[in-house]
Parts: sequence; C-alpha cells; structure tokens
Amino acid sequence: PLIVDRPVVFGVQDFCALCKKCAHNCPSGAIPKEGKETVRGVEKWQINIEKCLHYWRVAGTDCGLCMKVCPYSHPSSLVHNVVRAAIRDSALARKLSLWGDDLFYGRKIFP
Repeated sequence: PLIVDRPVVFGVQDFCALCKKCAHNCPSGAIPKEGKETVRGVEKWQINIEKCLHYWRVAGTDCGLCMKVCPYSHPSSLVHNVVRAAIRDSALARKLSLWGDDLFYGRKIFP
C-alpha cells in the first residue's frame, strides 16, 4: 500500500502558468489559455476532450502538437537537465528558460 503524503512542488505548475505553449498551439482550442479550475476537488487545467477528439476525427489522425511544443518534452540532455533543475528552484529561471525555449524552439509551430 502507498503512504499518503503531500504533493512535491518542483516548479512545473508555475512554469506552465507562464508558458501555455500547448494552449496556443492547440488547433482545436481544447486546452484553456486561462487559469486553472477546480475539477472534483483538484485544481487543474481542464482539457476539453470532446473538442480534442472532434479535431482528431476531422483531421483523420491524432494530433500531439501540445506534447511536441511542451518544453518538458525535450529530450534528456545535459542542457535540458540543468534548465529543469534551475526551474525547480527559481522563478527567474522559469522566465529565462521560457525565453530561451522560445528563442531556440519557437513559440508557435505550424503543422
């Protein structure tokens, strides 16, 4: 059995609140650009699954652009691991790393 403990905070939620690349690149608009909402007692960004699946049906294939643009989806490398460690501990590092990600990978992709 698992022992109930507290969530581990390591900067991802704060980074996502700044970034929102997934929401800006979602062709169906299924990912909210606004803040989180409470769903069944948990505060989170609620994805509109119906919009997402409707886009899949219209496109004739799955999408995955949200995962492609997410800075946390970059491969494990020395540079990316150092950035992830900095994001964990520093709000300034979150802002700088988002700027760097935009510079090297772009803010918007075009499928």
